[in-house]
Amino acid sequence: MDNQNDSMPLVPLPFDLSPDAERKRNQLMSLFLDNNGNQPYHEILQSMSPLDLDSPIDASSHTALHWAATLARIPLLKALIASGANPYRVNSSGETALMRASAVTNNSDQVSFPELLDVLGSTIDIRDNRGRTVLHHIAVTSAVKGRSHSSRYYLESLLEWVVRQGGVASSQEGSSPKMGIGRFMSEIVNAQDKSGDTALNIAARIGNRSIVAQLIEIEADPTIANKAGLRPVDFGVGMDAMTTELNGDITPTAADKSASAGATQKSRESGDEIISSITHLLNETTSGFQTELKKKQKDLDALHASLRTTSTEMGESKRTLESLQARLKAQSLGRQKTMNLTRGLEEEQKRLSRLEQNLPGLNTGNEWEVKVTSALDEVAKGADANTVSSSLPAAGVLRARVQALKHRNEATKKSVTQLRARSKDIEMKYKQLVALCTSIQESDVDAVVDSLLRAVESEKGDLEIGRVRRFLGGVDGVVG
Repeated sequence: MDNQNDSMPLVPLPFDLSPDAERKRNQLMSLFLDNNGNQPYHEILQSMSPLDLDSPIDASSHTALHWAATLARIPLLKALIASGANPYRVNSSGETALMRASAVTNNSDQVSFPELLDVLGSTIDIRDNRGRTVLHHIAVTSAVKGRSHSSRYYLESLLEWVVRQGGVASSQEGSSPKMGIGRFMSEIVNAQDKSGDTALNIAARIGNRSIVAQLIEIEADPTIANKAGLRPVDFGVGMDAMTTELNGDITPTAADKSASAGATQKSRESGDEIISSITHLLNETTSGFQTELKKKQKDLDALHASLRTTSTEMGESKRTLESLQARLKAQSLGRQKTMNLTRGLEEEQKRLSRLEQNLPGLNTGNEWEVKVTSALDEVAKGADANTVSSSLPAAGVLRARVQALKHRNEATKKSVTQLRARSKDIEMKYKQLVALCTSIQESDVDAVVDSLLRAVESEKGDLEIGRVRRFLGGVDGVVG
């Protein structure tokens, strides 16, 4: 980014409440729930525009880039910028991702701040809504308990990075000046925020000697006063420089000592108030960040619970569907059986009809019945009875035919009785034969005859069927 306009901060985008924006926010938030950093970033990031990546993901208008820098997710940070996320996009307080990263210890714990500067170093000269640079933020963070070491590490890394950038700047002619050591010392080291404080002024009031020593080493001016008139030198910082300026020749008067003591007391009280305010602000910011992260984790857990419930319901629905499909299959088989039985019934009725037609005298009797019925209908309609009766056979003929049918029916009944008796006699003889051959009681033949038949049929390979048939034929001839 060679254009100087690129160093201007970009205000936060509005918090979009549409369903699509909420879905994309949830996707970005999901990138931070993988503690091992194995999340496939590109699949999600490539589906979003640069404005989507710059959209706020929490109530403080932090972007995904802020979160990645704060949590020291360097691979994700690089992936976000490669996909179009802008490092100049600030949060609601005007803070860049680099400023937010310097407020916590994650990059110190992972020794990743130099790599972070390689990605976000171009935003060093940006100021937040209170006019503070990243140098101010490092000084402020050093007041928080347990973060003095990380602040010292951040400042050392920042100074080393700036020194390295000086060589890069000198090798690129015709481009806008890079953040080399010269520009850093002239524009950043003694930069004052809206309260008139420099980074050294804040560090002096806090009393962090290591930060003060590093700032003095890069020529931070201890005589610059803030809007309250307080200077670092009022807190004992840079006294050697002041003594050199005065050449040690002027002896302060009692009034000067009194005024100096009063200013020192006032400075200490003011410093305590500022430290308390800064500590409260940082704790509140950290608490808000953790609360937001817990809320997103809770939402994700709720989604997982909903997914498990939905999966259970789908399993039950699948079992219900399988049951209904089985019932449908059984119904289809039942309908097929019904159709087969219907066709069999129709065929049986046709067979019975053919048998009736082949029985002697049955058709003649039917013809008579039809003729008599037709004649009675004609008489009922008013036809001449004599004319109708003349078309019918004579009464004697009808009586003869009726008598013949009666004799034929009686003969048929006798034949049926004889056949049944003969069949019963043959059945008894066969039972006796089976009982003798199988050595079982004659009364048990009916119970085993089916099994015996299957046993005989299963021996087709070894049994001499012809001999059995001749034997059965001989038995049938004897019985007959």
